[in-house]
Amino acid sequence: RIINDPRNEAWIRWCEDGKAFKFSSADKLLSTLQTAGLRAQNYHSIEKNLNDYRFVRLTDQRRKIPDHDGKLWWMFSHPQFLRDFPDGIVNIQRR
Repeated sequence: RIINDPRNEAWIRWCEDGKAFKFSSADKLLSTLQTAGLRAQNYHSIEKNLNDYRFVRLTDQRRKIPDHDGKLWWMFSHPQFLRDFPDGIVNIQRR
């Protein structure tokens, strides 16, 4: 829901092909997830959770992907987490 909410598009969105998502503000992601009930204390906790559910980080701190406006993005993907197939999320399980 966070990714699909147009109010969040400035800092989190699907990649063009819909096979990955990207975000530009780790602080905003942490704050939004905490508001939704996640008990993460920092960005590394979020990244660990994504890793536990087998999401693949496509970027790292040194190599974030620049957008056409120069904004830098972190990108993650999972074969069952797709924009055009939202029902696939039920198949994502923790390691």
